[in-house]
Amino acid sequence: MFISWSRFKLLLLIIPLFLVLVVLWLMAPTSSQPQISIFKTNIPKSQSWVQLLAKPSPLEYQLIHAGDITIDRNDLLQNAPDSWADRYKPIPVLSHWLRHPVHGELLIDAAFSNSFKEDNTGSYSRMMKMLVTLSSIENKLERSLTSQLPNNGTEIKQLFITHFHPDHTAGLDDLPVDLPVVAGLSEYDFLARLTNGDLFDRRSNWLALDFTQGIEVPPFKKVLDVFGDGSLFAISTPGHTAGHTSFLINAAQGAKLIVGDASHFSFGFNNNLAPSAIGDGNALLAKKSLSQLILFKKQYPEVEVILGHEFPNDE
Repeated sequence: MFISWSRFKLLLLIIPLFLVLVVLWLMAPTSSQPQISIFKTNIPKSQSWVQLLAKPSPLEYQLIHAGDITIDRNDLLQNAPDSWADRYKPIPVLSHWLRHPVHGELLIDAAFSNSFKEDNTGSYSRMMKMLVTLSSIENKLERSLTSQLPNNGTEIKQLFITHFHPDHTAGLDDLPVDLPVVAGLSEYDFLARLTNGDLFDRRSNWLALDFTQGIEVPPFKKVLDVFGDGSLFAISTPGHTAGHTSFLINAAQGAKLIVGDASHFSFGFNNNLAPSAIGDGNALLAKKSLSQLILFKKQYPEVEVILGHEFPNDE
């Protein structure tokens, strides 16, 4: 069939536009802005970690290994060298279970859902499914998150999220739908909806940590006492994401600092290689947050630092 030159030029304009619209549709978040309530927190009773850590709480703690991701670790770091021993080693997907004497069972990060047993992309959003499919990323579920929790996770009272990247939230699909989910206020942004699909439509109990109410506890600029009893502290560590939060567990069995992806693994932490971030501003914030974490570890070596995707002492 003969196509006139004018029609041909029109097609040259329409086809790229159509492709752009398809990509935007695939990437578009399927949810509207979630309704968020502020999680009531407290100001730490001291600006000294020596004093704050002197009164530990009888918290129980368990590290949970739900799965693994095979990815080039250099994609997760700023300015990483081309060659190092563990560059292509699978990274564990972790979650952290706590039992508080008053507030019951808690969880920090939700790892993978059972859906990853059947599908490499599991419950990821359309955008994440596309990225994983087009890349060499492999997601492997070792044991489901809920199978490693008491009563299959039905007794979890609150879930705290370091950040909304899907390898830290995908396990939410296996937890009670009315479970309160708590994250930094700045974390509830467009990128969170983009990477989590319709997660925000399936749930309604969203809570936010307002770090403008926090105080400086050196070396950190903004710290909140989550329950007001010195058992759990939320620490603002932005950069990798806008509202990234680390959590310090002040347990009698030993204090632990859950840094999330403010530092993925010891190679980055020990060599002062900040995590990847979107935009120059966030990249700079990520470096500042990592510097604060490294300084804290030097000042308080008795606190165990648990990195985002590495088992403790796995160096």
